[in-house]
Amino acid sequence: MQQMEPKNKNFLTPKQLEDEFGISISKQNKMRMQKNQNSTNSLPFIKIG
Repeated sequence: MQQMEPKNKNFLTPKQLEDEFGISISKQNKMRMQKNQNSTNSLPFIKIG
């Protein structure tokens, strides 16, 4: 599968977020879950594509 980079630099891919901030992809998935969306530790996201 080809890796796509966002054209808009305001967005990061999960891999870029892991590289920049050290948050593993599995931890990101947990932070994006519906049950966490109202907590202070939630991770906002937009699905593109």
